[in-house]
Amino acid sequence: MPGFWVGIDSGKRAHHCVVIDQTGTVLLSKRVGNDENALLELIATITEIADEREVCWSKISVDLRVLTARRTDLI
Repeated sequence: MPGFWVGIDSGKRAHHCVVIDQTGTVLLSKRVGNDENALLELIATITEIADEREVCWSKISVDLRVLTARRTDLI
């Protein structure tokens, strides 16, 4: 079982990323621009959080008004 789940809500100008652990605790919730350097920094941050543990990446839909995430598609 993965130690963490990473969900990305992709947008034209920006993306939103949420990282949760096995208990559902949100470890990271961050908006990043649609920019290569910003995305590379995000991946580096997630790599640090994971600390060599397994990560499951998925595409999600995020409703920022209520801060909930719904998994829609595993990548």
